[in-house]
Amino acid sequence: MVRLVAQGLVDTTKARDGLQRVPLMAGIGAAVFVNDLTREEIAAAAAQMHALAAAESGAVSSNIVAAPPAAVHCALAI
Repeated sequence: MVRLVAQGLVDTTKARDGLQRVPLMAGIGAAVFVNDLTREEIAAAAAQMHALAAAESGAVSSNIVAAPPAAVHCALAI
């Protein structure tokens, strides 16, 4: 999953004048845009999502489709 997201980010950056412009939720109805998201941060957020999913459901799914809780956003905010 991390590889796929990282490759998508590289491809998207090409179409955005070299900037990532990744939107991250900053509360209800608010967002911030970051331009320096690293592969390590993507991997850390994915690991947190899996841990949260496991804690809530008792099983880890490789197809998490729900929006991550605020705790994951905090890990990505720079």
